[in-house]
Amino acid sequence: MANPTITIKFEDGRVIKAELYPERAPFNVEFFLGGIETYEYEWVPVHSAIKDAAIAIGFFDKNGYGRGYGEEVEELFREDVDDYDNVGSKEIYPYECGTLALVEPTLPETWRQQIAVILTDKPIIAPNGKPVIFRPIGKVLEGLEIARELSAVETDEYLTPKKTVMIENVYPEGGLKWQIRA
Repeated sequence: MANPTITIKFEDGRVIKAELYPERAPFNVEFFLGGIETYEYEWVPVHSAIKDAAIAIGFFDKNGYGRGYGEEVEELFREDVDDYDNVGSKEIYPYECGTLALVEPTLPETWRQQIAVILTDKPIIAPNGKPVIFRPIGKVLEGLEIARELSAVETDEYLTPKKTVMIENVYPEGGLKWQIRA
C-alpha cells in the first residue's frame, strides 16, 4: 500500500502536499492523523516562522495549551518510541529541507500537536539558544516554495507572524483509511 499523503490548505487557497512515512515513525504519524481526525488542524495559525529555516502550525485552547498538555501523550516523545535514534540520524531518517515533522515541546510556547515544515538541512536554534527538536513524520511533495515564502513574513520576538496566516484545514488524500499499527 502506498504511503498516506496529506494536504495543508491555507485560507487563501494555497496548498502544501506531503507524504507521511508510517513505517519510519508509526506512533508519531498515528498521533498526527489522530489530530486530523479530530479537526485539530482546522482554522489554526502558522504559529512560528523562522526565515529560511521552518514554519510551524499549531493549535491552542483558550488557556494557551494544546493537545498533549500533561502526561497523556508522554509515550510519544520517548527517545525509543520510533525507529530512529534521533532526528539528525542521516542513516535512519535524515534531517533535511522539506521534512514534515512534529515539534517536540522544549519551549513553553510549543505543544505536541504542532507540525513544522523544515526548510534547511541544518539544526534550528530557538530564541533561547537551544536546538529545536523535531520528530519527522514525512516529506513535502509540493509547495515547499509556499513554506519558504511564509518563513519570511515579519514576526515578533517570539517568531509569531505579525499578520495572522491561517490554515483552513489539513486533510488526508483519500480519507483516513490507513491503519498505522496492528
